[in-house]
Amino acid sequence: MPDADHEQTLVLAARSGDPAAVEELIRQTMPLAYNVIGRAVGGGPDVDDLVQNTMLRMLTGLPQLREPARFRSWLVTIAMRQVRDRWRDIRSLPEQLSPEDSQEHLLSDHGFEDATVLRLQLRGQRREAALAMAWLDPAHRETAALWWLELAGGLDREELADALGVSPRHASVRVQRMREQLDVARRVVRKLPAGEEAVCASFTSLSAEWDGRPSPLMRKRLFKHIRECEQCVEEDDELLPAKGLLAGLGMTPLPLGLSDPGLPSALSAQLAGYAGSEAGVGAGSTVPLHHSVGTGKILGAVGAVAATAAVVAATVLPTASERTVQPRAASASSALTPPAAQEPTQFASPATTAPQSAPTSPAPRHSPARQELPARVMKPVPVKGPLPQTVRSDYSVPADAIHVSVEGTDKGDGTVARPYRTPAHAFSQAPKGATVVIHQGTYRVGRTPILKPLTVQPAPGAQVWLKGSRVFANWEAQGQKWCTPWKQELPIPSYEEPSDYLLPAYPEASRREMAFLDGSALRQVGRESDIRPGTFAVQSGKGRLCVGDNPAGHTIEATTEAEGLTVWGERAAGTVIRGIGFAHYAETGLRIGAPRVVAESVTTVRNAVTGITVMRGRHDVTIRHSHMSHNGRKGVTAQQASRLVLESNLVSYNNTEGFRTAWDAAGVKITDTAEVTARDNYFLGNFGHALWLDINVNDATVVRNRFVANHQFGGFVEISRDAVLAGNIAANNGTGLAVANSSGIDVLHNTLSGNVTNLLVKENAGREASTVEAQAGATFRTSDIAVSGNLLIAPKTGTTKTGVRVERWPCSADAPMLSALDHNAYIQHPAAEGAHLGTFMPAGDSCRPTRLNSLDDLRKLHFERDGVQASGSSARTAVSMPERGDFSLPAGSPARGGGAALPASTARILDVPAGSSLDIGALSPSAMDRTAPGSAVPNRS
Repeated sequence: MPDADHEQTLVLAARSGDPAAVEELIRQTMPLAYNVIGRAVGGGPDVDDLVQNTMLRMLTGLPQLREPARFRSWLVTIAMRQVRDRWRDIRSLPEQLSPEDSQEHLLSDHGFEDATVLRLQLRGQRREAALAMAWLDPAHRETAALWWLELAGGLDREELADALGVSPRHASVRVQRMREQLDVARRVVRKLPAGEEAVCASFTSLSAEWDGRPSPLMRKRLFKHIRECEQCVEEDDELLPAKGLLAGLGMTPLPLGLSDPGLPSALSAQLAGYAGSEAGVGAGSTVPLHHSVGTGKILGAVGAVAATAAVVAATVLPTASERTVQPRAASASSALTPPAAQEPTQFASPATTAPQSAPTSPAPRHSPARQELPARVMKPVPVKGPLPQTVRSDYSVPADAIHVSVEGTDKGDGTVARPYRTPAHAFSQAPKGATVVIHQGTYRVGRTPILKPLTVQPAPGAQVWLKGSRVFANWEAQGQKWCTPWKQELPIPSYEEPSDYLLPAYPEASRREMAFLDGSALRQVGRESDIRPGTFAVQSGKGRLCVGDNPAGHTIEATTEAEGLTVWGERAAGTVIRGIGFAHYAETGLRIGAPRVVAESVTTVRNAVTGITVMRGRHDVTIRHSHMSHNGRKGVTAQQASRLVLESNLVSYNNTEGFRTAWDAAGVKITDTAEVTARDNYFLGNFGHALWLDINVNDATVVRNRFVANHQFGGFVEISRDAVLAGNIAANNGTGLAVANSSGIDVLHNTLSGNVTNLLVKENAGREASTVEAQAGATFRTSDIAVSGNLLIAPKTGTTKTGVRVERWPCSADAPMLSALDHNAYIQHPAAEGAHLGTFMPAGDSCRPTRLNSLDDLRKLHFERDGVQASGSSARTAVSMPERGDFSLPAGSPARGGGAALPASTARILDVPAGSSLDIGALSPSAMDRTAPGSAVPNRS
């Protein structure tokens, strides 16, 4: 057992920011994390990633570790959580896996066990005991991993129990049960290579199909036989106790990549370089800003572990100087024009406008005179009419491409003359790096895995849809309803309290079934007696699907599949999916479970839960030029997806099922992710938050997006830190931009108009970080929020009540909540009666709630020394036509040239010059008018 006093001293020093202590702590704890994780998952390509994530969470969580004496059990608990998350992901793996993929996607083979045998030079029964670990089920593998460390002197029984989350007595019971299964596994390991003469005939027959790798099926068959066969038990009566064999063996040494002797010095150099890189002061008036660019630029130079330490040490070590804002030359105007009529971006009633073909590239288009901006959506927007056109299909086709056609056969050869019939067969036959071209048509497919790097695209000019539904026939009239047999069983998630996630008006939201009449969605009801025209019900007990409309002469489709494409595993890294449509899936249309995947110009619409899912721990994913619209709960969801990029997408009308908007419904929701970039996207009419960065989303850059008519918040940063929200336009939302329980957030040069609250900064009361949240770095404290250069408009139409609302304000401008509130412009049209510049709600009784109606009121609180206000008649000429989306500043507008200056790093983000005077509001009009494909937001002439 390591010296507890020395370890505690090291933890305290690392927590205080000592670089040498951080380095030494990594050196001492990585073997522990590697052994826990490696033995629990059995090796394979995930181990290094899981070790890296564990070290990341260990270092980021150090400031919140209340009992340094319990550091070791706390670290092991983090590692075990990573393991359990990995098993949770595996349970959602594709079913159609070839045998050669079993190591990466199912239970591991002997990867870690072989390494243990080799590095510890094990022989005889010790070797058998080590290899037998690979045959344990996942729960017993976790216990075995901790037990081995206990035998090696790395843990005591109390720490083992803490890691399992049980009492020491219960932990002993688990260890005993694991040892019983381990003894059976040792017998299996001994017999499998022995040959027919050494084992009974039944065992030989059962193991004949074994492919050399442990698997759940073989474990079940062989373990059952071993337990029941007297001959096999008698042959193995000489087994020595596993505890005696493994005690004192020590931990498996680190692999070469994690034991590089040059790692410590390289890490120190990285940290030293970071510490001196943060200063930046320019001329002109200044506003303190937090760190605006993520620390991820220091990754990669010294290997995965050094990168982890460098990123995390930057959050543990004290930061350098504050950033500053500096003046820039006046910019031209910014404008926002509603998209042309098209299903994902419909402003008029979807039932009355026909879908149009999308452009083949994101080139801007011109439009007729501006129309009124749409009003905030107040309920889910129904799905009407046939599917829209997919975004793009003009990709060139390589000569050696693999072809798929609805008229093909899987007995073909994949050429254009003899194409395959199914995408799944094409993916399995295509060589690594190949392009798979799918020709015109609808392909009704279930979960279809991609397990190698491929490019998947439509044939030129083709509309390609992958659907999770099928057409139902054989309808029988039964009174005022029509019914057909139904045999599908789709999952219904269970939550602790339905009130947490369901709205009373939409009690069937959690049901995964969907039905469509000629493309239009039918509304699900819980009982057949509630069926009316436009509705349907599924009665699994009766085995039937019933609708309230006469199916004669119509096409009725109903969801039968949970998922569409699944890009899975390290071996699929670099896959590109482009130009394909996904619809009617019960869970998600496109699941990304591999790093460095690009989803380009895809269309994911009308899925019961999510359009695109980026799975836990899959990094460097890019989603661009795509449509995610009319999905049941979210357009995109992502977790632990570092360096995720969302660019030039249209995210509209999601949460059609009507989930509770404060729970998990959004256009896009991202959690526990570093270095997110969201730029040039259009978020329209989502029944919930448009872009929700929730819980430990750090170093995010949210620029030049448009948030229009969303029910809740446009851009929302919650329980996160170090983000830049700049150059965005938010109009007619519940709240334009919001920050809650977060720190180090820069809100710069946004245009916020017609929202009920244009800008919200708050701290929720009575909420402390859970252990998991604290380990991820969440503090639930709102601090260091810098608000500068924003244009806040209460137009003549709209429902704006407040420009800036601050909740749980500490009653002092010197308090850490708002580090800056200056250089903003407040425009109040005479028709916007009752709108306030600001509302400050105190945290306690030290001051009273304050409604602010003038700059003088704000200046009494020591804010807005250089702010601008236009009200009454002067507001009419301050901004062109905000109610029609034209936020340009006419000559003489008080917002012209009123902004502070930007440092070079922030100016680069906004694509504007640095160091000269600025207009207030969203900058870079050319960027603001960039068009998400198909959304028809034109350049101004």
